[in-house]
Amino acid sequence: MSGKYSKKVSAMVAAVMAVSSFSVFRSSVNDVKAIEGVKPLFEAECEELEMDDGVEAADKVYNDEYPGFSGTGFGWVKGGGCMTFTVNAPETGMYRLETKALMYLGAEGEFRQAEVNVKSGDYSKKYTVNVPHTDTWSDFSFGDIKLFEGENTISFGGGWGYCLYDTVTLTRTPAPDFSKASSTPVD
Repeated sequence: MSGKYSKKVSAMVAAVMAVSSFSVFRSSVNDVKAIEGVKPLFEAECEELEMDDGVEAADKVYNDEYPGFSGTGFGWVKGGGCMTFTVNAPETGMYRLETKALMYLGAEGEFRQAEVNVKSGDYSKKYTVNVPHTDTWSDFSFGDIKLFEGENTISFGGGWGYCLYDTVTLTRTPAPDFSKASSTPVD
């Protein structure tokens, strides 16, 4: 009995870990900016970023219009293409990468993979995230990425593609609110 219970618990833990490693991080860029002392390290209109061959600056997709973007347009990732920018991080640590995006393919509840790549000196890390289908422009967080003090090159998009990116914001990851912690142990 103990062995069966242990296997079931292990399977459940593995399933939860698998789901959480590919989970979507949704947040509001405005919420992050509203946190006292959090100033964006970088923010830009995506149509103004460096784009490789799989991305195009656009204001519509074929003949379909997607109103509500800021600036003069958006970055239309048509395939595995990425948009790239370089920042100088004031210190090594975790930073939150967020965007305003519209994943026009699929239906509600479906996801498409995208990538975030970080390069700094000899360090290179690729993050894979799932972007949810949306019918309107929505705030989306790629999550927290590690940057090193000094120059870091960040690219995002790629993966499945066919996603529209309006803006991108990079902020220092806020410290957790330990005031919500309890002295009661949890299992």
